[in-house]
Amino acid sequence: AELVEMAALAAAQELSALLAARGVSIGGGAAHDVLPEGTAELFVQQSAPLSAVVQEMLVNSDNNTAEVLLKHVGLVLAWQAANVERRPEQVEPRSLDLGIPAERAAYGDWLVALADRAAATLEAAPATDDCWTWTDDRTVGFWARRLQHEVAVHRWDAEAAVGTPAPFDPEAAADAIDELLTVVVHRADVPTAGRGETIHLHATDATGEWLVTRGADGMTVTREHAKGDVAVRGGAGDLLLVILGRIGTDAVEVI
Repeated sequence: AELVEMAALAAAQELSALLAARGVSIGGGAAHDVLPEGTAELFVQQSAPLSAVVQEMLVNSDNNTAEVLLKHVGLVLAWQAANVERRPEQVEPRSLDLGIPAERAAYGDWLVALADRAAATLEAAPATDDCWTWTDDRTVGFWARRLQHEVAVHRWDAEAAVGTPAPFDPEAAADAIDELLTVVVHRADVPTAGRGETIHLHATDATGEWLVTRGADGMTVTREHAKGDVAVRGGAGDLLLVILGRIGTDAVEVI
């Protein structure tokens, strides 16, 4: 998550370095923040939708990106299982021996085995048991919810790269949106401050409405039907993918 959130800042820093190397003087440094009102905007770079970037990397790249994605999912599965098994101890992901196969042909069985272990671990542990997490929800149930949505999104990434991905279950997608807005974005390394901007999100095929406000002290979210500066309506799966940057807003209704 940290790498994704700071990608824009890293790109801005690289652009600053390239300009400086060509004799262009830049006051201040690159920052990931809200521009003060009245700031002149000299240049805007809009990246391609994340789904297009992922597809290009998984299908056409020569840097083994498909392997990286598979190993990432494997690490998530193993880390979740270890945190639940050793609860309430905190497990550092880098301390884990993932047992990654030497032959790529064995990756499928390896990933399935990790998924089976994670599922069995969660099934055996009471959801309310005390367990380390990086949020205020210090229960085993946090990891069950987190793992469900993490794997579902990366499943979509892989399927979208080679064809038409299977749709999300609407209620599951709505819960993924709720988790993203009320849990994930409240990490200390995710900047959410604004100037009072509001957006209303409405899932049309599942139970889910949210009013998001970006204030000076960060983002607040309420589950309600309310008017925002902007309203975004659509199927829960499409809303989730738009929020995550996987697809563009042409898949939803923006008012």
